[in-house]
Amino acid sequence: MEALAVVLTELQRGNLTAEEMSMLSELLTRQGFTPQEITAAMDLLQRRPEAMARSIGTALPLRQPNPGAWRVLTKFERSMMTPEAEGLLQQMQRTSLVTPFDVDSILDEIAREETLPINRDDLLELMTEILLEKPQGELGE
Repeated sequence: MEALAVVLTELQRGNLTAEEMSMLSELLTRQGFTPQEITAAMDLLQRRPEAMARSIGTALPLRQPNPGAWRVLTKFERSMMTPEAEGLLQQMQRTSLVTPFDVDSILDEIAREETLPINRDDLLELMTEILLEKPQGELGE
């Protein structure tokens, strides 16, 4: 998922050319992502085309009722994760990889963790599991 966030962030900044987009896998490999991370990112991108469209400013019908919605964390929710993990979650929201509904699911899972606060790597793993196990029709709903 972090690989996908990097791509979407670069798209938003206009830093990727059409040629680089066609060589996306190679680009991610050069940035140090593993083949497994790249495969997971591409799978999620294919399952969430609206995230890509919003990141590059293309119009696409959205599945969520309010595409501008942002899930603000409470003080208690923020205490369940390290600042780095919170920053990752915010980045995922900014790039439209997670919706407010997804954030609720992620927070529910974090609350079940035995060791808190959850760190960035553990949050990344948890988010990937949650988002990749959802059937396509349930994403963002």
